[in-house]
Amino acid sequence: MVYLGVFAASFGYVFLKAAQQHNVLKYRYGVVWPFSLGMAATEVFIVSQIAIHLDPMLVIPMGIGGALGSNAAMYMNQRWMGEGND
Repeated sequence: MVYLGVFAASFGYVFLKAAQQHNVLKYRYGVVWPFSLGMAATEVFIVSQIAIHLDPMLVIPMGIGGALGSNAAMYMNQRWMGEGND
């Protein structure tokens, strides 16, 4: 179950971070705070799980979640915000 939690948190963190970078580039001041708080919450969860479990295999769900989170953020920017390849 810890692997699923780390996967989901890593997905969420990287998704939020990629979207946050886009928000900064587009000067979307209103959403910077909630995205930053979401990033902080997911990062604290990931670090706490690593500290509690000390399992080097957590790298796998964390890496997969991060890659998928980044892909999801790119998809969101392209499809939902009407932006194509720059």
